[in-house]
Amino acid sequence: MSILSFFHFKKTPASKTIPSDEVEHSTRYGTPVAGDVLMLEFGPENSPAIPARYQATVQGVGLRRLVIGPVRPLVPGLPANPFISKHQLIRVSYSRGTALYRFEGHPVPCGKEWALARPKRVMRIERRSYYRMMVETNTYFRQVTDPRDAKIPGRINNLSAGGLLLVTPHALTAGQRIWVALPAGKSGGFVDVAGDVLEALVQSDHGRVIHMARIRYVATGVMAIHPDTREEIVAYIFEQQRLMLRTRKLMQGA
Repeated sequence: MSILSFFHFKKTPASKTIPSDEVEHSTRYGTPVAGDVLMLEFGPENSPAIPARYQATVQGVGLRRLVIGPVRPLVPGLPANPFISKHQLIRVSYSRGTALYRFEGHPVPCGKEWALARPKRVMRIERRSYYRMMVETNTYFRQVTDPRDAKIPGRINNLSAGGLLLVTPHALTAGQRIWVALPAGKSGGFVDVAGDVLEALVQSDHGRVIHMARIRYVATGVMAIHPDTREEIVAYIFEQQRLMLRTRKLMQGA
């Protein structure tokens, strides 16, 4: 059977609107809500093949199902409208605030729309040990085996004393170890810190494929982050927070 030989679940003449008795707005346990962007991964059962990856947005939430769409491929060459068996297990990942969530589910009939069975269990796979701040700044990184002058462009999306979210057009995979340049101290001078890729998600941004990698600093061994370096990163974060609050105060007084 071909990797992409899936069968679409049977469609029924149902409306996109979820019945009022199904609607629930609770966000307990990280349950997806309307507007959340999901990454969908699936492939043939019992196969070591690389899973197909798609992106979709939650359109509605009911007691028994999530209506999602439109579904867009994240990897070049994948069909725009994949056929999926109702027995196909789909792995779903999404983020909200500073947390990343994951669950597994199956497609359910919902007319011409895509729908997933509402998860009974959502696993939060990241918990914060340090205060994390949204930081938008360009950076560069390199593989630990690359020469020191190798520089792969990237962008820091958020930063903490324990790790960061790195956005880059360069493919990264979970388990990789890299050196990444991070702003530190009040001046924001860059220092190289070794980190491990915990999770790498692929998303589409205006037709471009981007990779979002959660990175945790190496804490043990010869590549471990020095305590002074960690304190310098904290100093940078709090300096940025102070400047942001000061700017906000000035704007309110204008």
